Amino acid sequence: MPSMYTSFNLYFVTNNREICLTNNNELSFLYDQYYSNEFSSFKAFLDAVLNHEFVLEKKRFKKPVYIDSFKLNPMTEKEYSNFGFDKFLKKYSKQTISKRSALNRAIIKEVSNQP
Repeated sequence: MPSMYTSFNLYFVTNNREICLTNNNELSFLYDQYYSNEFSSFKAFLDAVLNHEFVLEKKRFKKPVYIDSFKLNPMTEKEYSNFGFDKFLKKYSKQTISKRSALNRAIIKEVSNQP
């Protein structure tokens, strides 16, 4: 289990198909508040949520201040389904000098300007 002193950015899906950016500490809070009776441990909860085996209910976020969310447009979802993760990542990201993946903003602008 991640340390409570370290925070990792994590993504999960809600029941209204939003993708939410949060961290392990916020997910731990949600687990303690709403889901601890449904899972044997935080680890089991985290595994289910991050592997899309369990979808969190959007209504649980009474204070959406701490969770950023967005929805993918249908064209992007279809492209992801057709490409798969590796090809999709390769198309929409680039490698930084430090060998990390970063969003390729040039390709996103190019795609968004298409009719």
